[in-house]
Amino acid sequence: MQLKKHNSKTPPERKPKWLRKGIALLTAVATLATGGIIASTAYAGGGGGNETAGPGGTPSKSRDVWWTYKDQALSNPNDVTSGSFGSAASDAPVYEAFKEAGISVDTEGPTKITAAREQAYNECVNGFHQRHPGEGDGDCRVVAVGAMLGDNAYHGTSWQEDIASHWVTYWDQYIKPVEYNYAGTRGYHVYAPFEDDKSMSVQGIMNERVCGNAASCPAENKAVINQLSIVVIVLDKYQPAAPIVKFTPTISTDAPHIIQEGQSITDKVTVGLKLGDKWADGVSITAKGYYFTGSKDVILKQRQYTGDKTDAGFKAYLTNIEKAGGVQLGDPVTLTFTGIGNQTATLNKKAPANTWGTWVFDGKTSGTVAGFVGGRCALI
Repeated sequence: MQLKKHNSKTPPERKPKWLRKGIALLTAVATLATGGIIASTAYAGGGGGNETAGPGGTPSKSRDVWWTYKDQALSNPNDVTSGSFGSAASDAPVYEAFKEAGISVDTEGPTKITAAREQAYNECVNGFHQRHPGEGDGDCRVVAVGAMLGDNAYHGTSWQEDIASHWVTYWDQYIKPVEYNYAGTRGYHVYAPFEDDKSMSVQGIMNERVCGNAASCPAENKAVINQLSIVVIVLDKYQPAAPIVKFTPTISTDAPHIIQEGQSITDKVTVGLKLGDKWADGVSITAKGYYFTGSKDVILKQRQYTGDKTDAGFKAYLTNIEKAGGVQLGDPVTLTFTGIGNQTATLNKKAPANTWGTWVFDGKTSGTVAGFVGGRCALI
């Protein structure tokens, strides 16, 4: 038997960098576990396809079952299928799976590949359309291929009844124990329930396509679909869960360091992105501006921000400003950004002498999950 296993570790999270004069960087890490932002507002079902050797099945030498599974860090950050064998919209990923294992395809193999792959792809797309109309076709990707080989090749005709249980035993031995890592950010095992449907998993798809029963697939010859030739397993872009998206937004202001006495407290706040980053879908970032009167240089010299990124840490920082003589002017000004751009912030007050501001960043999603950004405070 030949097997090709794929797994990769989650890359280390990038640390936020802070600039004290007018510009702040924060790392928006899409996971509650690290206290960040997550965009996980949609999920959908994947699919599986299979084909049997059929009446034309013939004996071959060295017949046995082969499985391969691939779901890892993306080779192209703009293509959520690039950590798998590829997009399930064509047969190419299935051929790639065989190629990576050094397995040739001939005879009835191409016909079986197309039929199984199309079945899996259509199931994936139709399920995605049903659950998420208007959101595209789901970017369905091929993650697993299994086949009955003969002479170290996939003919589409080989089968052997007394080793049919190998479909299950090899999966259980070589595929099931491995932790896979969708997009390099979502570690999972095949038995992990999908987040939107706890009754289904990759294991359930395998069970259904190997034994015809999503709930159970025992390692018994009689349990396996007769003359099973090939299985293709496809997942959509939200399975088993939406990938964690990391990006570093930047924020700057047009306000001077000290606002002139008697002027309206007005500020133009601009949010951008670190070069090469992409704003995560469904993520909003809230910026809050706090304005004070008092000797800024004296206060900040005595009460430097320590870098504590927790809510308690920032509240302590504001308290220290007040203890050092800073007097807060009204409530904080709040602006929410769902992407790059600029907005005007206005505090309904005239600036007394020595008016200056400090900004704190908060994060939440427009979906079902909310958390805090892994960064705080920048002075303007």
